[in-house]
Amino acid sequence: MSSKEHRSLKSGDERWVIRFRHEGKNCNVPFFTEGAADSFRAMVDTLGPARALQLASTPPTVAPTVRRTVSQQVEHHINHLTGVTDGTRAKYRKIQHARLDPWFRDVLLSDLTRDHVAAWVNAQTGAPKTVFNAQALLSSAVGSAVRDGLVGTNVVKGVRPPRAAADTEEHVYLTHEEFALLSSWVPERWRLFPTFLVGTGVRFGEATALTVAHLDLPRRSAHVRQAWEDTSGGPAKLGTTKTRKSKRTIAIPPQVVDQLHDHVASKRSTDWVFTNTRGNPIRNGVFHEGVWQRLMDPFEEATGKRPRVHDLRHTFASWAIQAGIPLPVIQRQMGHESIQVTSDTYGHLARSDFDAMAVTIGLALPALPQLPPGRGVTP
Repeated sequence: MSSKEHRSLKSGDERWVIRFRHEGKNCNVPFFTEGAADSFRAMVDTLGPARALQLASTPPTVAPTVRRTVSQQVEHHINHLTGVTDGTRAKYRKIQHARLDPWFRDVLLSDLTRDHVAAWVNAQTGAPKTVFNAQALLSSAVGSAVRDGLVGTNVVKGVRPPRAAADTEEHVYLTHEEFALLSSWVPERWRLFPTFLVGTGVRFGEATALTVAHLDLPRRSAHVRQAWEDTSGGPAKLGTTKTRKSKRTIAIPPQVVDQLHDHVASKRSTDWVFTNTRGNPIRNGVFHEGVWQRLMDPFEEATGKRPRVHDLRHTFASWAIQAGIPLPVIQRQMGHESIQVTSDTYGHLARSDFDAMAVTIGLALPALPQLPPGRGVTP
């Protein structure tokens, strides 16, 4: 015997699903109209599932095609995402407009094929990571169309992204001496801020959202509870942290704590810890252009490196790994959602672990006989 289920989709469309057992498996067949669903159900119950499935491939049970373009589907997907911040939604829209709309604006969702997607991937230029992010958004949008019954399969899945797409973007890691040089060139009024970033590994938007009340200097720690969100051209918005585990308590090096004591001595608990010359939170663009970029030409000439501000976070991770700090501890300090993220991003830096492994395994190996010179095995 069969059963019927009614579904109301987020898109506003409706589906009627007939459930039944066939060849020992649970089967679900969706329909766009209740009449078609009832007719199919009657065939299943009277003629049997096998015959009903044969007959169902002919009209009128074939569902009408939704006339939605791929770009419209991507936009619909972004608008109906839940559990994301306004900044993330704005970032997705920026990817859509720059990468997907020029190619898929006039392609019907129902006409999208794997060849379309492969041609798009091959035509993309720029950083592989950027292409990877755009392809991931496209795949998620088509996947939601599959979930809603608009198309039968996600043709984006299985299309290989650019070769380097799975790799993280190229990081710049500073040595202790290189950061000391860079710090000495930073104007004194701004010097504590990059020192805090490299000493704690926090994100720019997290550090600039700290208030004095978030500091616990006697315990040499700070509570990260909020962050500034990008609103794609508009003013930054104070919101939640990037992920659930980004809301955390971080450790602060003793030298930085000493500097923070003097830095916040005259501030109220509600004041921002790091501010511009007007007492407002530091903005990425202002700090980048007004302070950081002015130092990059001489720094690159002296060291051969041109780090971004965000590379201070990567530098923190490299220093922690060099000091033998376990990856799970680094994960908690940096606010990564999982240890997999930490391992994938910085695992290649843990060379000492591989060296220690080789030595340990070597000690377990039996002693090999010493062969006279020239007595090796000839291949």
